[in-house]
Amino acid sequence: MKKWPRALTGIYARPSTHGQIAGQPAIYKQLAGETTGEMITTQAFDPYVCTLYPSVVHPRQSSGYGSVGAKPYTKCLVGTPSQISHSSVLYIVEWGGLSWVPMASRGQTGYNTRTLTLTSLEWFCKNWNTSTFVQTTNGTSVQAGRTYYSSVSTVKTPLSCGK
Repeated sequence: MKKWPRALTGIYARPSTHGQIAGQPAIYKQLAGETTGEMITTQAFDPYVCTLYPSVVHPRQSSGYGSVGAKPYTKCLVGTPSQISHSSVLYIVEWGGLSWVPMASRGQTGYNTRTLTLTSLEWFCKNWNTSTFVQTTNGTSVQAGRTYYSSVSTVKTPLSCGK
């Protein structure tokens, strides 16, 4: 049996985005088993519709293009959540996609709003070598006392920004 190098295991392994397609938005849903009292909530019966959008990893203008990051955002079409939270991690992808090395992370929460954009996650380039980046975001939305979850990932993006 072939053993993987240590750098390809543990925290460096590719994180799960729960079966979502990279670069595609995801609707917030309750976890299976969470109930509203008499039934499990599904999107078909739920009046609250919020979607988490992944954005694209890009050079950040605010740093004079010396850093990279993405701006994931949540948009709710119906109802106003009492809370929306994002937790994002920016990765450099190495070893042909087998290793995702976390470079920066950030969380942000908004209250009584229909939208939230995470704008403060960035990683400063150490050189101009081409690296491939991916950013994952987990989101929660609290509406009518119920918590909804979503998870997205950007597409792999090669940029002139190395470590």
